[in-house]
Amino acid sequence: MIDYKYIKKKLSEKIEDTGWDIVDRYIYSDNFQNVLEHLVKDKENNRRFTPPVKYIFRAFEECKHDDVKVVMIGQDPYPNLNVADGLAFSCSLRMKEQPSLTKMFDYLENKFDNFNRDPDLKRWADQGILLLNTALTTQVNKIGSHYSLWEPFIKELISYINNNMSDIIFVFFGRKAEMFKVLVNQHPVLYAPHPASASYNKTNWNPDDVFNKINNKLKKFGKDCIVW
Repeated sequence: MIDYKYIKKKLSEKIEDTGWDIVDRYIYSDNFQNVLEHLVKDKENNRRFTPPVKYIFRAFEECKHDDVKVVMIGQDPYPNLNVADGLAFSCSLRMKEQPSLTKMFDYLENKFDNFNRDPDLKRWADQGILLLNTALTTQVNKIGSHYSLWEPFIKELISYINNNMSDIIFVFFGRKAEMFKVLVNQHPVLYAPHPASASYNKTNWNPDDVFNKINNKLKKFGKDCIVW
C-alpha cells in the first residue's frame, strides 16, 4: 500500500525553509492527492513517468521564495527516463545536453563571452530564476500527457506570484507556456519560441534576444543581472 502521508511529508521537508508556503499547502491539498494517485496508477499500469516524485518540486528547493527575480516557464519535463531533474531545461542527471538545451546553449555561447555550457542549471536557480514547466511530470515518451494534471497548480502559482510578489520578470517559452500569460498583469512579460521546435526542424533558434532583455529589465529594477 502506498503511504501518501509519508510521500507528502518528505516533499514538504524538502521545501521547509524556502518560504514557498503556497507549495507546501498544495502538497497537502486534495488536488495534489489526485496527482499522486494518478502517478501511482500510471506506474501500476506500466506507464512510467518522469521526473521521479522526489524531484517534482525541486525548482522551489533551489530558488527560494524571496530570491525569485525571474519566472521562466517551458513546456514539459524531458520525456526520457533519467534526464529531467526538476528544473526546466536542466540536464544534471546525465550531464549531457538534450537537443532543446543545445539550441539554447548555442545561442547563448554566441551572445555572451566565456559562456559556461554546464548542463546543470542550478546555477540559474541560485541567481533567482524559478525554472518551471507547464507540467511538472510527464509520461515517458509522451509529451503533454500530464498537462491537465498540473494546470490547476500552475495557474494558482502564477496568479499568486502576480498578485503577491514585486518586480518579477515572467518569461514564457513556447505556445503552451504562453497560454498562462493572461494571469500576469502586474509584471513584465517576455516571450520566446521553445527551442524544441528549432531542434525538431533543424533550424537556428531565435529567442528575440530574450536573455539580454531579462538583464535589461533587472537593471531597471535595481537587481543583479543573470550570469548566463
